[in-house]
Amino acid sequence: MRPLIFLFYIVCFFSCTTADKFRPELQFKIDKLRNEKELGYNDSASVSYLKDSCSKDELLKLTTNKTPIIRILAYRAIVNRNEENFFTILKNHLSDTAKVTWWYYDDAAGEFTISDLMIRKAERKLTRQQKDTLIDLILKEHIYLGTAKWIMEEIEPNEKYYSIIKEQAKIKIDNCHDLGLVLAISKFKKREDIPFIKSKFLELSDNPYCNDNIFKGIEMFSDSSFFIILQQYFDNNIKKQKQSSYDDLEIYCKAVAQYKTLAALNILQALTEKETYPDDWYLPHNKEYVFKAIYKYNSDLYKNLYDHLKPQMDKDIFENIDFSFKDRPSTW
Repeated sequence: MRPLIFLFYIVCFFSCTTADKFRPELQFKIDKLRNEKELGYNDSASVSYLKDSCSKDELLKLTTNKTPIIRILAYRAIVNRNEENFFTILKNHLSDTAKVTWWYYDDAAGEFTISDLMIRKAERKLTRQQKDTLIDLILKEHIYLGTAKWIMEEIEPNEKYYSIIKEQAKIKIDNCHDLGLVLAISKFKKREDIPFIKSKFLELSDNPYCNDNIFKGIEMFSDSSFFIILQQYFDNNIKKQKQSSYDDLEIYCKAVAQYKTLAALNILQALTEKETYPDDWYLPHNKEYVFKAIYKYNSDLYKNLYDHLKPQMDKDIFENIDFSFKDRPSTW
């Protein structure tokens, strides 16, 4: 009996040690890939090698490799080869929460799950039906993924996801970028959410990228109770602080203009006057944003201001003004 048990362990040992073995040339490459610590923004020479040198079965086997970075490199190669089953593989890896460092810009990197990186690699090849399937799976079963927040911010309001988004938006904000989830709630335009949205939007910061979520939300859901947020931003930020970039006020102007009130006109008028700013370096850009905003939200109340600004606009601004209001293409 003992010899049989010993033989069993010998067979198991060699099965485990050879299960991941490949032909020598490929195995040599895989052994080197295990030492890679980071993933670049663009596909690397390693992805090209796997794409050109591996069979479909080899690539499929590599997507289950115990080394996380090999799994994502193999998946990148599969997508680049336009393999038909790339979406099935993606769905099967939504629970793959191992993390690797990804350089998403030349000078910026972070840790991302393998599943999130697979989604980002495949996103441009997904059909509408595949996107809808993925949205449902992620929001209902994999809400912990970083992609979930991105999806919730981008999708059109859908009642079956309302409670999911609301619960996520309630979580205490550690980063002002999380205001994007409150923006997502504002899209539903539910009056019972006004106190919640207002309490979150009152958390204005000196980060224009985070405040953009507030201004977008107010433009979408223009309840009169939100105007005080725009007024406070004008009084406490615009009049007292230097701008940090030329496009700080682009979204803010639209949020103000859609109210079409005397208070809105007063702010818009002031935004075109150099006396308003500690630093008027960006004044010409701000005049442009006011002009575009009152063009979009046309009102007799704005007529004099519109007529005053129109001669100051470059010809190409006026010619392309309708195009500038088109939403940037979304992924989801």
